[in-house]
Amino acid sequence: MDRTTLEAQLRDRWSEQPVWGEVECGEGWDDLVARLDRDLCRLVPGYRLVQVKQKFGGLRYYVDLPEGTTPEMLAEAQARIDEAERESLRTCEDCGAPTEPGMPRPGRNRCARCTAGA
Repeated sequence: MDRTTLEAQLRDRWSEQPVWGEVECGEGWDDLVARLDRDLCRLVPGYRLVQVKQKFGGLRYYVDLPEGTTPEMLAEAQARIDEAERESLRTCEDCGAPTEPGMPRPGRNRCARCTAGA
């Protein structure tokens, strides 16, 4: 998925007062973010997106859940967000390739190829 397609997919979910209003991470995570969005739409229809960013080499995905969200829905949504955030730690932020376990992550999470080319 390219960034333009991802941003179009997310456009209607941005909160009325988003922190940034755009995806603030490398394009290598676009498929991960798109899958997370589709899962959350299924789990919690009407969720609102507040912020999508990279922090400390991992994805951060902040949402507002609609009134009437049950504790079960909240738990499922949080578990799915946590899973995506963990997956980002194993995925190159630039190209989407797997990263090696234990690679240093001072900022962006990159695979060996992207790190060498940086």
